[in-house]
Formats: sequence, C-alpha cells, structure tokens
Amino acid sequence: MSKTLIIAEKPNMAKEIAAALGVPRSKNYYENNELIVSNCIGHLVDLYVPELENKNVPLPIIPRPFQLKAKENTQQQYDLLEHLLNRSDVSVVVNACDAEREGESIFYRVYELSGCLKPVKRMWITSTTKNGYVSAWQNLKDGAEVHNLHMAAKSRSEADWLLGINGSRALFHAVGRVMTPTLAMVVDAYQANKNFKPQDYWEIHGNFTASGGEFTAKLLDKNNKIAKFDDFNQAKAALVNTQQITDFTVKDNFTISKKSAPYLFSATALQKQANKQFKFSADKTLQIMQNLYQDYKCLTYPRSDFDALPEDFLPTMTATLNGLGALKEYQDIILNMKNQNLIVQNPRVFDNRRIDSHYAIVPTGFIVKNGVETHLSQLSDFELKQILPADEYAIFNMVALRTMAAFFPPAEYAVTTRTAQSGDVVFQTTGKVLKVWGWLSVYGGMDEDEEKGFRLPEIQNGESTSSQSIDLKSLKTQAPKLLNDSSLLTAMETAGRKLDDAELSDIMRETGGLGTAATRPPTIAKLKETKGDKPPFVVVEKNQLIPTERAITVIEHLRRHYPMLVNPMVTAQWEWKLAQMAKGECEREQFMAEIEWAVRELVQILQTHKMPFLDLSGVKQAQTFVCPCCSGSLKDKGKLLECDCGFKLWKTIAGKTLTDKQIHVLIENGHTDEIKGFVGKSGKSFNAKLKIDRENKQVKFEFTN
Repeated sequence: MSKTLIIAEKPNMAKEIAAALGVPRSKNYYENNELIVSNCIGHLVDLYVPELENKNVPLPIIPRPFQLKAKENTQQQYDLLEHLLNRSDVSVVVNACDAEREGESIFYRVYELSGCLKPVKRMWITSTTKNGYVSAWQNLKDGAEVHNLHMAAKSRSEADWLLGINGSRALFHAVGRVMTPTLAMVVDAYQANKNFKPQDYWEIHGNFTASGGEFTAKLLDKNNKIAKFDDFNQAKAALVNTQQITDFTVKDNFTISKKSAPYLFSATALQKQANKQFKFSADKTLQIMQNLYQDYKCLTYPRSDFDALPEDFLPTMTATLNGLGALKEYQDIILNMKNQNLIVQNPRVFDNRRIDSHYAIVPTGFIVKNGVETHLSQLSDFELKQILPADEYAIFNMVALRTMAAFFPPAEYAVTTRTAQSGDVVFQTTGKVLKVWGWLSVYGGMDEDEEKGFRLPEIQNGESTSSQSIDLKSLKTQAPKLLNDSSLLTAMETAGRKLDDAELSDIMRETGGLGTAATRPPTIAKLKETKGDKPPFVVVEKNQLIPTERAITVIEHLRRHYPMLVNPMVTAQWEWKLAQMAKGECEREQFMAEIEWAVRELVQILQTHKMPFLDLSGVKQAQTFVCPCCSGSLKDKGKLLECDCGFKLWKTIAGKTLTDKQIHVLIENGHTDEIKGFVGKSGKSFNAKLKIDRENKQVKFEFTN
C-alpha cells in the first residue's frame, strides 16, 4: 500500500499534526497504514560552497550551482528524512513546514539533497489548532501551486549569501542585502539628530476670559498661521502692539471629524504597537507571537504581512468573538457589538483584495490548557492570565482588542477652531471633543496614537472677551527624533520614504519595503549583536537605537564608494522582484543575473577602495539591556546582570559561561534554545534550555522531552 509522507518544520508540530490526523507514534516518527509524519528541526541543510573553506580564495565567489550539505549537528534527523523520502512505499510527499517563503526553503533543501523526485503537495497551515491542521490537510495544495514561492525562497537565500559573503570579505565588516540599508537609516537618523542645531523663536500667547471660562490662544500672522518670530526685537515690538488691545470678539467654528477603526494587525503593525506600548523589541514581540501561535494556539499565523480576513471568514470570526465574550474582560464589548449588530460582513475586516497567502493576525478562539486545546468560552479571566505569561497576555490582549475594535463604526470628534479677534489682530486655538465613541469604546475612549486635545469652555458665538494677559513665549526648534524599533520597522516597510497612509498603502504594494514581516525583526536584532571581538552596529539606550562608531564608519565608507548597497530603495526593488517571482511574474534567472552583476561590481570597488583600518580594541562594547521582569535597566556588575527589582542573571550558570548572544536571546525572548555543557552537582554534564520565570524573577532550566 502506498503512503503519504508529511514533513513538518519542527518536532512539536509533527506531533500535533499526527495527533490531529490520528497517526500513532512508531519508532522516532509517526505512521499508520496511510500516513507517515516526521519533521525537520528548522534548517537541516545549508548552502555549501567548498571554495569558502579557503580564506584566501579570490573574490567574488559565485557558485554555479550552489551545493547543499546536511548540517553536522542535525545529521541524524536528515538521514531519517532521506530514508523516509526514498522508501519504496512512499508515493507522495507533503510539505507541512511553516506557510511562508522560509518554510519552502527548509523543506526543499532536504527534498533536493535527498534526490527525491516524488510528487509534492502543500499543507498551508494558518492555525495550529486541531481544526487548523485538519482544514490544511483537507485543502492540500498541489506543489505546482507554490513552485514560484519555492523559486523566490531559493533566490532570496542565494542572493543574501552572495552579497553577504562577498561584501563582508571585501569590506572586512558584515554587510547584508537588507541589514546594510537598514543600518544606514539608523545612522542617518542619529547624525541628523546629533548635527541638528536648535534655533530660537518666539510666539505670542494670550490668556482670555469668556462667559464659560478661560482659554489660551496664539497670535496668527497675515497668512493665518501661528506667528513665529525668528528675531526677538520684532517679537517684542509685536507684543507691545497686541498688549494695547483689551477687547476681542470670540467666535467658534465647528467641524465633525471621523476616524475609522484601525485595520486588523499585520505582523509589522503589531510589532510597532508593542514597541510603543511596552517598549518590546521587534524580535521579542515576534517571538511572543510565535509562542502564542505555536505553543498556546491562541493566535493565527504570526508572520503575516496582511491586515484583513477572507470574505468567507465571518462564521469562524463569529465563533471566536463569542468565545471572547465569555471572558469577563471582554463581555461588555461583545455584548455592545451584539446589541448594535456589528458582527457582520464589514469590508474593513473581510476583504479578499487585502490578503494573499495569509491573512491578519487574530485570536483563534482556543488556547492550550494543561496540554489540552480548550475553547476560550470554557475559561475564566483568571485562568487565561494564569496560562499565559505576562508578556504573552499583553500581546494577546492587544490583538483581541484590535480585532473587536475593527468591527465598530468610526469615532466622531467635534473639532473646534476658536478665534479671539480685534481688527486685524487674531488669536487662535483649537480643541477636540469626542462626540461619538465608536471603536474607541473598546479602549475606554482613549486613542493612544492621537495627540491629546483639550476641552474648551463654552461660549456664546460673537461674544466679547478681554485678555487677561498677553505674553511672549521663548521656544526652540526640535531635533529630528532618533529611531526606535517601532519607527525603524515603519522605515523598513516604506524603504525610508515618508508618505501619508493612503499613498503609502498603494505605492508600497507595488514597490515593496525592506525584508518581510518574518525577516525584519531578526534583521534589527542582528544589528544589536556582538560578533567575536567586534562591537555591535547598534546599541539601545532608553528604547532608542544608537549606532556605534563601527556602524558610522562602515556606512560612510559604503556611501562614498558603493552607495547602491546602502540605498533602501535598491533593496526594496529587489524585495519587490522576489515577491513578483513568488507570483510567477519575475524570472529567477533574470533576478540572479542582476544580483551577480551587483556582487562583481561591489567586490571590484571595495577592493579598489579599501576601508581604512578601524581600531576597535578600545571601543567600549556598550550593551544596554532592559529587565525582562520590570522593563527597568539591567546593570552589568561583571559576573552578573542585575536590576533594582531583584532580578539577577548570572553570566555563568552550572559551570557554563553564557555567550553574549545567549544572554541577549534569553533577555529578549525570555528563553534560549537548548544549550550544551551545563554541569550538575554530581559532576555530570547535561543539556537544557534557560527560561526566565518573570513572576519569581529567576532564571530556570527547561528540559526537552
């Protein structure tokens, strides 16, 4: 009897797929009369270039074709998959790796290295609930449907290798297709801030008394703009003239402004909001999203670039909202939605034009409790908060609120422009009053993205008023802001361009940004890493990204001699071509030829214009960590990192000295991958993961099954 082999990306997912499809464990995989389920462990196979083993090999190194080689530390798992792929009773292979470009790469490297030629199907998994696995199995895609995505994955990895290896060897500093233009934006923002010279200016402010109370307004110029004086004497003369006026006429002009609910969360939008609200790094938020998707099964696929749901998703979403409504935290909101009949086919929520291979990030309506998939309606608020760690709950709550808010009508404001006028002299102020809460009812009337307005006292239109005082205010122009993870993600989305939202949404769909929702957070994290004896490119200070001397020098050298590598629009255009390739609208050969040409030119120029030696021996490798328990600052005390809240992280644990990267990952993500070489009290070595217990402010071991 012929069988179908299903290959998942990770062991846990293989276990869950097997359980959902009723396939029992057999040896070190799962098998019944029809199916075999096994797994990769992330990337089992790497690109292999024999010439790279020679450090003196001439540049550029351009393999034709790239070879593949199984990774040594996971060779045993690759051998198992190779055996299963070539079993005579296996007739069809199913790729059940993550439903994205990288998932294609992980699967096909194993498939190609094994020499397998059997037909391929695709499980496109968007939810890791039992229903999600069964639905993906029942709606298998033919391998040909995602062949172009595989070509894009292959081209992306080869292009990154070509630019990264050749550029880094030629420059003697790490460069990358996405990393370098991203770093350039951090450097540019820092230099604009550092080189900014504030200018003094003056405004004239008047305090007025009307029938309803007092208010403050600013003097306008002849163009009906706020009068800003660059010269103190001119400002003083204008002040003297206005101070002689005592009687003014007050008028109000009202307009109604509507603000629609924000769209559902895409991955990047969620990372930006988490950085604003909680100061989480993009990489940390992505890891939390992955945990909520894979471990707790309460969010849909976390690496989505899209902000809408399929138009046939209303029944599923209705069930999810009913589940949320059973929780005390959300029951009033859901009751309000039902009373207003809001759970309907809303085009801001359900729109096939704004989705593609994935859709927006929303709750699934389920969560794993004590190892069992449980509907939210069967939980209490207390149980939900007990199941989810604090950071995971914060992100889940953010997604739940955004999902509910998207169904509500716009909020309405009465925007008031008030003038106090005497002849040609006009003072003006504005205020905003929330008249209809709409979607803001989900947030208690608060809009965190909006500048705070103020309530003006009531007046009779046209009444007379007198000025209590008219004063000169000394002010300074403000420096451009430094980037943080949130604003850098926006810059990566827009390739550094500043466009209004409407224009941005149209243009960026055509041209693409830097990287994807899945690759942007790791790229930012990579800039913060210390590599060997070299300091990081970027350090974090008070949630702001500060480039090191190394970063500034590298970007200045590249901008002078090879500006194409630091130009975000060039990389954005390459990313757009990869997206087009995934749709079958760009030829792989054409794209790779363009990359090879760029690499040859890059190497020639960098070898002609060598970068001056940068002495990094005296550079302090400043690394500012945020405490994972209270978001305060961790102080480096040599043998440990310590926070005033009581959290301590020893750099050596059970005889194992942690690397800078392991410490960084532990703090940012709350846990590490498995680390080898710990030594117990008996003297025996053991392997384990490290995990931060935020409640008890401790670092604990976590052992894999």
